Amino acid sequence: SDFTAFLTTNGLLLTCGNGARGCLGHGDFADVLKPKLIEPLISHEMALVSCGFAHVVACSAAQEVFAWGQGEAGCLGLGNDVSYPAPQRVANMMGNVIKQVVCGADSTLFLNDKGRVLACGSNVGNKLGLNASGFGFLRQRRQTRNVDFVLSPQPMKALGKHTVRAMAAGLTHVVLLMQSGKVFTIGANANGQLGDGTLKVREGLTGVRQLPGAVKQVSCGDSFTLA
Repeated sequence: SDFTAFLTTNGLLLTCGNGARGCLGHGDFADVLKPKLIEPLISHEMALVSCGFAHVVACSAAQEVFAWGQGEAGCLGLGNDVSYPAPQRVANMMGNVIKQVVCGADSTLFLNDKGRVLACGSNVGNKLGLNASGFGFLRQRRQTRNVDFVLSPQPMKALGKHTVRAMAAGLTHVVLLMQSGKVFTIGANANGQLGDGTLKVREGLTGVRQLPGAVKQVSCGDSFTLA
């Protein structure tokens, strides 16, 4: 929340700001006052980067995924909840061509080239869609086990057969732009951030019906959504 990452056109990654939680990736917890190159990643051409509240996830052009910073609830996807001040390779992403990485406050989502979403970290309010077996109220009622968090990337079960074009994450909700141009949301809704005209928590995907046409882009703040 108080640091910045920079990705250059030639694939270099730099960070600056508050390093107290190891989120700058320089192997320590020191603050950095101007953009500093993350040396362990110099040999990798980085292509994607996203910052959470206190963690960072990045993907190289060669489809290598790296994560560092605060590991709360497994948001780094490393199979544990340990924090790391230097980049660590996320080993279980083989076979996925990553097109987008989105870090929420305490979670991470990966979108692959097939339009499928994998997620790790906190699943409070089922914001990562790991509880649901599919669309529909009755199917969700049959769900007997809630997933509070996952330590490594897992498929978003709530997605069903839909394919995703882009996504964004707020503090306690997620928004998905489908290939069809339709928008679905999931998670907490205390401020109406799911866009369904209510303040009800939605633990299954909810279509945003009030939009005038096909949507091109979605974005989230902590508790609001733009499309």
